[in-house]
Amino acid sequence: MSTSTPTIGLVKPAKPEQYNLDVVNNNSDAIDSAFAADRLEFRKMAQGLKYQAERTADTSAGTDVIVDFLPAFPFKGGRKYEIMWDFSFRVGNVDTFIYCTLWSAAATETNLNNTGLTLLGGKTKGAHLANTGMHSGPIIVEFQPSVDSNLVIKSRFQRVAGTAVALIQANAGEKCTYTIKDLGAQF
Repeated sequence: MSTSTPTIGLVKPAKPEQYNLDVVNNNSDAIDSAFAADRLEFRKMAQGLKYQAERTADTSAGTDVIVDFLPAFPFKGGRKYEIMWDFSFRVGNVDTFIYCTLWSAAATETNLNNTGLTLLGGKTKGAHLANTGMHSGPIIVEFQPSVDSNLVIKSRFQRVAGTAVALIQANAGEKCTYTIKDLGAQF
């Protein structure tokens, strides 16, 4: 209980407060666990665009070409990623079809070789007109590593039917683009 001083009405304690070190009224444990749960949920959420690159020059023409390789990317185990390759292509004849694919490789595979590749996904594409640039939608794959992995992503096309060569067409106005998006943890 406090008392008022007689002249100016200041409040002062009646007795010094006593503290017992054995009793702690601390709600921070409950608050910390709630924050920890929120942090865990936040870490599970999608993080969106993590990587983007562009090509602005045509590839060489061929029948089996590694188009590009993206620098080693740190994929986290248990998270799902969307990898997209958006491009235009050109083939010499309308009878020619190409299989356009995305592959993963070890972080040391920083070259245009087709060794040590693991297929992530792809689509077969054909031309409607000979020697004309075509765009029939991007290659989009979802990738979910089970463990943390530092991997290179490679894009590739292979002729699967026909007789003509093909190339990926790109310039400053019509770019070949790559994106990696984090879609969140998958528990």
